[in-house]
Amino acid sequence: MAKHVEVILLQDVPNLGTRGAIVTVRSGYARNYLIPRGLATPATASAKKQIEHLRRSFEQRALRARAHAEAMKTALEAETFVIPRPAGREDLLFQAVTRDEIARLLAQKGYRVDRRDILLDRPIKRAGNYTIPVRLFEDVRATIRLEIVPETKQESL
Repeated sequence: MAKHVEVILLQDVPNLGTRGAIVTVRSGYARNYLIPRGLATPATASAKKQIEHLRRSFEQRALRARAHAEAMKTALEAETFVIPRPAGREDLLFQAVTRDEIARLLAQKGYRVDRRDILLDRPIKRAGNYTIPVRLFEDVRATIRLEIVPETKQESL
């Protein structure tokens, strides 16, 4: 039996390769770990041909997604988003603004962004103007302008 075999990775495997890569590994590692867990398949001639076709279609999809992300970046950076929020003294907010709320605001405006892609270190607790980085694609990042406007409660007489 051969000591090393070629396999095609079906998923990203840390310290080994990315999805679609053809790698050479020890036969026991392929037979006992990668193939049973669905992480790889043996690199036969027909599998190589099929994976090449899949790789081309994946690259085309990635190009379309990048173009969409670039267009979204331009639109996001052209807008200023406003969130009114009740505040007390020194513009301290009664309720912090979180990634979830920013994601909902963007969704209301027609921008579909996952909350995990909003790169906010910690919730915003003070009214003011903020610039927040947003990851739209692998290396496409937009910077949105967020204005948090304090609402003061009207005291009744």
